[in-house]
Amino acid sequence: MRRKRKRPSKRREFPRKWPLALVAFVCVAAGLGGLAYGGHALKGWVASSDSFRVNKILMTDAPEWLPPSVVQQLESSSALEEGTSIFAPDLLRGIRAGFLQSGWVKEVRWVRKSFPDTITCGLKLRRPCGAVLSKVYYYLTDSDGVRLPGAYKDWPSDGFSVPMITGAGGRVPPVGQAWEDDSVGAAVSVLKKLAASEGWDELGIKSIDVSNLGGRVNRGESDIVLRTEVGTEIWWGRAPGTKSVGERSVESKVAELSEIARKDSLKKYRYIDLRFEPAVKMLR
Repeated sequence: MRRKRKRPSKRREFPRKWPLALVAFVCVAAGLGGLAYGGHALKGWVASSDSFRVNKILMTDAPEWLPPSVVQQLESSSALEEGTSIFAPDLLRGIRAGFLQSGWVKEVRWVRKSFPDTITCGLKLRRPCGAVLSKVYYYLTDSDGVRLPGAYKDWPSDGFSVPMITGAGGRVPPVGQAWEDDSVGAAVSVLKKLAASEGWDELGIKSIDVSNLGGRVNRGESDIVLRTEVGTEIWWGRAPGTKSVGERSVESKVAELSEIARKDSLKKYRYIDLRFEPAVKMLR
């Protein structure tokens, strides 16, 4: 009886020994896959960790005049929600946008992450130079005549001691916008000139009255009158940038007033009339 021949198997047989390059490729691919999975899991764990939740915002080179109340306002304006991860998408962009909404911030120079839980920033702030009295409230203004946040019933207040600006008219603008009334701009202009002088600290300016700007009350009187902490009146004259026959220059006024403040005693004078040269100084 003839035996049946076995048909060849159709099953594919692999070589018992794989090429070394193929083994290496498989190992590397498996390793990279494991690393990718592990990295993704690690990133998720880090992002949800309390150690990487933003805990504070630090402003570098904060100016000396900046009171704690304004620091708190700036922190609030950052629009940072409690518990936000430092890895949150668009975190820095959102903080920058929040700062720009604050009436205190003139420019956001930079915002950076400082791991594990801190944001640092560089801000250019608007510094108050006067407090405009309008009806019963005082409103801070900077050297550009822009209204700053806050409304105060008493002055000085909240860590600020800038001069009061009285006699101004017009409506109070929204925070971040300039005063439309020319008298505020005139007061700010005088204060800027004096603040840049050597005798500013010795002057002790308490207030600046612009109620007679343009001679609207009495053409024979000084348009602008400053008052010092010791009660001396300083008759400044017309606003900077305006002309009057015979009236001396702004630079000449500032120079003589600074000289008087540094080398003399303002306390002994009832008033000093700077409008014409030389200044008229009336003793008490």
